[in-house]
Amino acid sequence: MKERYSNENIKLGVILSDRNLTSLSVRRLSENVLKAVSKRFSFIEFSPDSYPEKKIKEAAFRRFSKTVDIILQLPRRYTPFVYSSQTPVIFFALGAMARAPRHLSEFWSFFYPLNSILFSSEADLRIFNQVFSGFRHMAYLVPWPVDVNEFRPQDKSIDHKTRLELGVALDEPLLLYAGRIFPQKNIHTLLKL
Repeated sequence: MKERYSNENIKLGVILSDRNLTSLSVRRLSENVLKAVSKRFSFIEFSPDSYPEKKIKEAAFRRFSKTVDIILQLPRRYTPFVYSSQTPVIFFALGAMARAPRHLSEFWSFFYPLNSILFSSEADLRIFNQVFSGFRHMAYLVPWPVDVNEFRPQDKSIDHKTRLELGVALDEPLLLYAGRIFPQKNIHTLLKL
């Protein structure tokens, strides 16, 4: 019989790293995930940025991973560790599948049965399932949250005013893209539409 965990008895470890979070959206996602986690769990932090030497960092991480039940790696650009098969890890893949040649080695060091990979888009999840079909059980779709206080339908008068300012008729479609201009964002398909 599997042991059931409650929030109180899970020793959650969180890997914190800001060194490579140059993207505002990824930094904001990390902050929001940490905020949500802190509402439900107490956790132990590990910051690889505080260890300048690789060997010392890896030894510290091995000690850290032995003291927790689950490791949550907040969204970041790369995984600096070789994980063990002993402690389950939850890893955010973000847009790694669109940049697969750069990130494939990360995934290989991560494939242990208890680990989970979170994808923010169905396209990335499909690519992962095709490339790594034997590891489908590890992959989950968790779309990025939207702040509904900031992003919500506007009053019709504001919509009409905006359309007038942009020269778009009231009965014509209006599409807005907000994001970085990278091939991974699939803007070329948006332009075809």
